[in-house]
Amino acid sequence: MEFFRIKGVPTILANVAWGTEKQGVAKWNTQRIPFSKFTDKAPNWAGKYHIWRLDWDEQALDIYLDDVLLNTTPLAKTINPDGSNPFT
Repeated sequence: MEFFRIKGVPTILANVAWGTEKQGVAKWNTQRIPFSKFTDKAPNWAGKYHIWRLDWDEQALDIYLDDVLLNTTPLAKTINPDGSNPFT
């Protein structure tokens, strides 16, 4: 989970990364969620406590923020070039 300003827009990034052929370069599954998804409903949202959650099972990685699903990454897609899977 990350917070960035993308082209000036406050954005939450929900990321999963795994290996590629090039050492030190990851393959990413990234979802970019505008901060406004949360602040439009609750203007003081940023000043409150929040719960980030990762549900990880044999099928997928699911990233949540306050019980809102932000990203799903099927484990069948997270295979490194050597055939290993860092999430299984």
